[in-house]
Amino acid sequence: EKAAELRMIPYNPSSHIVLPKLDEYQAQIYTDAEIQTAINTAKGTNIFLLVFLGLAVGLRRGELAALKWQHIDLEKRQIRITENRVSVKGDVLTKAPKSKSSKRIITIGQSTCEILKTAKAEYEEMRDAYGPGFCEEGYVICQKDGSSYHPDSLTQKWDRFMAKHGLKHIRLHDLRHSCATSMVANNVDPKTVQKRMGHSSYKTTMDLYVHRTQAMDDHAAEVMDKVICS
Repeated sequence: EKAAELRMIPYNPSSHIVLPKLDEYQAQIYTDAEIQTAINTAKGTNIFLLVFLGLAVGLRRGELAALKWQHIDLEKRQIRITENRVSVKGDVLTKAPKSKSSKRIITIGQSTCEILKTAKAEYEEMRDAYGPGFCEEGYVICQKDGSSYHPDSLTQKWDRFMAKHGLKHIRLHDLRHSCATSMVANNVDPKTVQKRMGHSSYKTTMDLYVHRTQAMDDHAAEVMDKVICS
């Protein structure tokens, strides 16, 4: 189009092309029962925090990879999302979150806070036991020497974990979809879900991240029974 505007070509030959309709990926999600199963199965393994924070808080893969203990305020029960680790042409870069709305503060519940307190104590024990050479960056999800994981490695760990324990196969990113859907299904108002997910658009949250479940459909049927038949 720019070439046509500059008279480098007489017209844009692609201007009347009709593109095929794109089939959007339909995310697979875990029900509340499957969420609990996944978290309970992960307890005591080195993938626990990845699974737990993905399902309980709904963080993106890059946010999980970049999360540090300094970003978690256990007194205020808050997690600050300020960094994102991404793979670019083989290199891993730490940068600001993908959008202004992605930079956010997420409140966590008391039970989640207690789990993170225990995890931090275990991290400090691991650091002390490792001794000199331990990476002091303070990554929440880290290797034995304290260094961060490559984002792709987190996906691979999740895939191996599902296969080993016979869990329903969903993408690592679909833990985030499961979190959003569970919040809406359990009556968290959608605007709050949007803010916790870090979406700039309400439409993104509701159209792409919140999925209809059979339990939600059953609930709708019960509600309408009460409205019509009571």
